[in-house]
Amino acid sequence: MKRHIYAEIVDAISTSQSRDCFLQEISSKYPDVSYDTLLSIYAHLYQKQTVQTLPRHRQASVMEGYYSWYMELKKDHTEDTVIVRMANEVCLAPTLFARIILERYCSHEMNDEAPAGSRSLVSKWIAHPSLIPDKALSVEVHECVLQDPNYGPLVDNIKHSVGLKWEVKLKESLSAIGVAYSDEEALQARQFPSTPDVKLDVPICVAGFVVNWIESKAMFGDEQTVSSHLQDQLWNYHNLFGPGLVIYWFGYIDDMNCHHKNGVILADKFPSDVILMDRA
Repeated sequence: MKRHIYAEIVDAISTSQSRDCFLQEISSKYPDVSYDTLLSIYAHLYQKQTVQTLPRHRQASVMEGYYSWYMELKKDHTEDTVIVRMANEVCLAPTLFARIILERYCSHEMNDEAPAGSRSLVSKWIAHPSLIPDKALSVEVHECVLQDPNYGPLVDNIKHSVGLKWEVKLKESLSAIGVAYSDEEALQARQFPSTPDVKLDVPICVAGFVVNWIESKAMFGDEQTVSSHLQDQLWNYHNLFGPGLVIYWFGYIDDMNCHHKNGVILADKFPSDVILMDRA
């Protein structure tokens, strides 16, 4: 993706009222950009914004105010559930807002003065809302998890499944052209300190570059994402195994593919110009 197209999409996100509005508006303007790509870009920017604003919501006085607000709304009995609406009003992900309410519930109703302990319990409750003693609050948290498109155990499971789907596609593509490899589990069993998704038993050549390993990323590669992956993972793979390939299945900013000479190349699909090397 050209950088100016990415910038226009980011601008559209900043002026859109919601994720659904953004996807509907931008997909008609850029019909060649896939839904998965747009969703990935939106999710990353949303999470980046949340990281910046969350500390304000987690100030002790603000959290206590949210809990008092919740208790007042529940006394009115005018709505079956209120936390999703409250979260939307303060522009915070429903699951993160529910976590705040649960932490204050622990403090008020369970005499929990140990933040570390309550946060551990809250994490368990977010994953399994039926375990929450207060049944009304249990229903509230369950709805937050279902209604939250950006955070929570449901979203985490979806991301994990999508990641596995594209890893399987990578392995199937390698097998289809007769390329043998060791996957991440096999590499970990051999106690390598860093493990790409696949290490090729025999290198291949892609667009004139030697490839010893391939990493699968079921996301869009913007500047921050690619730079972070290079620093945290990819240079480690290069140091261990030599040059390799990263597939950002939902695309990447074109000018980020600038590390060929350093031994890392980017792609947005399994390459069609693979040249197999002789084992000898």
